[in-house]
Amino acid sequence: MSKKREHRQAKKAERSRKKRDRARQSRGSRRVVGLNTGSASLDEASSWPVGECYLSSNWHERGAEVHAGFTRIHADGRRAAAFFEIDLAKKGVVGCVAKAGLSDANIQGELVRRSSDERPMLVMEPELVVKLVEAAAAWGASHGGSLPPAYANGLKLFGSVKGADSPHEIRCGTEEDPAPPPPAAEGMFSAFKRRLGL
Repeated sequence: MSKKREHRQAKKAERSRKKRDRARQSRGSRRVVGLNTGSASLDEASSWPVGECYLSSNWHERGAEVHAGFTRIHADGRRAAAFFEIDLAKKGVVGCVAKAGLSDANIQGELVRRSSDERPMLVMEPELVVKLVEAAAAWGASHGGSLPPAYANGLKLFGSVKGADSPHEIRCGTEEDPAPPPPAAEGMFSAFKRRLGL
């Protein structure tokens, strides 16, 4: 009889262990996840509608270190995202990760990872995000910097969104080494002469 009791207790202990394991796995699935998954192609995702885009709250400061995020959302809920790490002081774009076939949890996890109390990620216009990334890439290249390997993949998601459509100024450089002013607008007479080849 004691053998039966031991057998029942062993079975009960096994059921309890399995129940704890399932609960532990369920809790594990609620962990914050970043852009470590993704199955769709970025080329395919570049035709999806633009989703929310993000910048660190200090994006407007001269020479700031900024995170930028650009997303697209498929009608079935799948998402694609490119996140850039940017040094506006000198190096330009220093990091990039781009994936497609993501969930909202993947995007939120990446936003949490890149946010801080001092510099939260804020929703911004897509054109501004594109303008900042492009300006940072040009600034870094002019100072001998090199673009990260995934940069070209991140650009794929921009599609037809143009940074030139944003009226905001991007403040590259430092106070000692500010970005050069943009070229002066061409006057009507100069434009007419240029068209005539004079």
